[in-house]
Amino acid sequence: MLGSMRRRGWWLYALAIAPALGAGALVLLHHPWAEALDQRWLALAAPKPVSAAAREVAIIELDGPAPRVQLIAVLQALRAQRPAAVGVLLDLDAAWPAANPKLWDALEDTIKSARFRRRTPRTWRRLKRQLLALARQGRKAEAIDARLALAMRRTRGLYLAMHTAPGAGEAPAYAFKPRLLHARRASSAPLHLVDVPLEMFVEQASGVGVANTPSPDAVAGGIARIIIPAGHRWVPSLALLLAAKRTVGHTQAVRVESGAVRFGRMRVPVDEQGRARMLFASTSEQAFPHYAAARVIQGGLRWHELAGKVVLIAPRQARAYVSPVGVLSQAEWIAQQIAAFVDGRVLRLPARGPLWAAGAALFAALVAALVCWRGPWLLAVIATPLAWLVLFIAAFWTLNAERAWLPWGAPLLGAAASMALALVLRWVQEVRAKAQAQYVHLGCELALVHRERGNLDQAFALLKALPPEEQVLARMRELAVEFEKKRRFHQAAEAFGWILAHRPDDAEAARRKAKAEELERAAMLATTSGAPVLVEGMETKPTIGRYEVERLLGRGAMGEVYLGRDPMIGRVVAIKTLPLAREFEEEELEEARACFFREAAAAGKLNHPNIVAIFDAGEDHDLAYIAMEYIAGGSLQPYTKPDRLLPIEKVLGFMAEAAQALDYAHRHGVIHRDVKPANLMLAKDGDEERIKITDFGIARITSQTRTKTGAILGTPSYMSPEQAKGERVDGRSDVFSLGVTLFVLLTGTRPFTGDSLGALSYRIVHEPHPDILALRPDLPRRIKDIVDRAMQKDPDARYASAAEMAEDLKAVLQELQAPRKPRKKKS
Repeated sequence: MLGSMRRRGWWLYALAIAPALGAGALVLLHHPWAEALDQRWLALAAPKPVSAAAREVAIIELDGPAPRVQLIAVLQALRAQRPAAVGVLLDLDAAWPAANPKLWDALEDTIKSARFRRRTPRTWRRLKRQLLALARQGRKAEAIDARLALAMRRTRGLYLAMHTAPGAGEAPAYAFKPRLLHARRASSAPLHLVDVPLEMFVEQASGVGVANTPSPDAVAGGIARIIIPAGHRWVPSLALLLAAKRTVGHTQAVRVESGAVRFGRMRVPVDEQGRARMLFASTSEQAFPHYAAARVIQGGLRWHELAGKVVLIAPRQARAYVSPVGVLSQAEWIAQQIAAFVDGRVLRLPARGPLWAAGAALFAALVAALVCWRGPWLLAVIATPLAWLVLFIAAFWTLNAERAWLPWGAPLLGAAASMALALVLRWVQEVRAKAQAQYVHLGCELALVHRERGNLDQAFALLKALPPEEQVLARMRELAVEFEKKRRFHQAAEAFGWILAHRPDDAEAARRKAKAEELERAAMLATTSGAPVLVEGMETKPTIGRYEVERLLGRGAMGEVYLGRDPMIGRVVAIKTLPLAREFEEEELEEARACFFREAAAAGKLNHPNIVAIFDAGEDHDLAYIAMEYIAGGSLQPYTKPDRLLPIEKVLGFMAEAAQALDYAHRHGVIHRDVKPANLMLAKDGDEERIKITDFGIARITSQTRTKTGAILGTPSYMSPEQAKGERVDGRSDVFSLGVTLFVLLTGTRPFTGDSLGALSYRIVHEPHPDILALRPDLPRRIKDIVDRAMQKDPDARYASAAEMAEDLKAVLQELQAPRKPRKKKS
């Protein structure tokens, strides 16, 4: 069997070695996938970042219309800080645009030739003062460059930035400062220096380094140019000069050797183009402290806060370069180079590195072909991990011991994939017959797991791909019944049809298929988007999530509420649903889904005897649902009619309980925003009655990241003035709505009415509410005081908290319940 398999399985042989050969091709072609794998390998095998090196660099950002003027002030302020080195990333290749001296002469002649009347001498004096002020400003502007050069001369360790550009050109001799030791090159490079600072600035600075704008690929790969070819010379980078100044105290001893740049005890490896691969000195894009220039100028730094550090001064820049540690700006990229140089975390780039990596991939392919595929099983099992371990040790050694960067990521992964694939394919071919039965069994078990987790589509697709054996047919029948429970009658009919296609004599499947098609038509007649939960004629109880639906309890603004049962523990729950796909447009669907689950999170964290408990929340097919505590009694809405008003004592007791519950919610950062009689459920426990607040359907956690200012939420007749105006609300808005609810329950009349939402909102905001004693004179005077205070237009004039309102309600209730003393008759 094995011999015949080897003779006709050449395509499996090619498949086994394909990952290794593909990895080698990715490396030679410098594919982005290979670079991504290299980054993974670098994060795994390279030494961990050292945060101490990152703290040695600070960045000062210039942000103003006159950066040179700001730079002068920053340099003056830095003298007291005594930094180790200062790098300036500001274009200084042109003189400051000074004013033309002829301007002052022309302006003075104009003033002298002007004729003024004797009675207007103030005009002459005002123009003269303006002329003198303008002259002083002009002379001051002409001295900016001289002042900047003086500030540079007084700053120790100051280095300026220049750039290189393609093409040939003569660079000024003063640009090569400092002159690197042994820095001559054998051949000319097609680059020349541009944006070289003015000679007056270079003379006062300690040196000039190249700070080219990096390419995105270089930053992403950590490739830094340490020395740059310009003509027949090597020119140092600004990062190299600042690191050398920070490390050895000067840059005069920077030497260019064969394959490296040395300063002091530091040796930075480079390739023939002067490049090296940098290991980022920190795992965060905010590794280096940033200071605003205004803060430095105003003396906002602590004493010697920047002492001994490398300070980079640059204009404010946007972060535009993606790196393994985040998005960096050009100044942050140079800071990362300096930290890497100081910490010695620089790798050399061998010229034949890709070839070595491709050779490793070829070695893995040969091992996979000759050992894993052709050799004995014992040799294959032992030799395969040993061969891969050899590759791993070689890669680890070159990275950590030789400090050389080779693209090992793709070869290591390709080698592992090829060796593992070869062993797996060989084993699959030899045990194919046995694996067939196991495949069917495992497929059915996996389909069962998917079905239990609610992934019915995955289970259906998996079962259809399996051979039609008895075990598969049984699982498909169970899945069809589950489709029926989830109101997915079309897929139930499809599942029963798949069973009939392989078992045409199955009468039960034929009957259930016809029934499912009939239910699908009934559901489509009931609604045009999604099947309803309860459809007449269903043989099984529908489910929402894990809950079995018993009956419909009611419909509300946010959806429908069903009576359900948890089959795991037998608990009866009320299930509130929302058909998201039907109620919201596609572009608003994600926001609606997030809003729905924020509602569940806001109400679910509340645990109070007068608040309906939230047990669960989730999404089932086309419905989002919340499972909550079931209250058998109804709401207080029926008792808002004039002929069905509750006794005063009961109303006050219920409102006191509601106020205490709202105060608890407010203290936990939740505002109800829709307090009304319909949301106050009357729970009965024997003879005892208790209020429970439900439907936090428009509740929001009162934080800046959650609440959207300007949204009008709540039932219009019970809204507070700030809700009607679309302003941001707090717990006092619920106090107002509770006051309206108290008014309605005592009088059977709403205090604010209107023919339209606009008219109603206007009355809520501007018109006073009716006198409750005028509608019901038998009420105690203190109830009027409570209602008037709770329904104040100004939130500051209301109760500061719902707890205060609860105390007043309890006090009135105690007065009503206290026995009245009989009056003594006068003799």
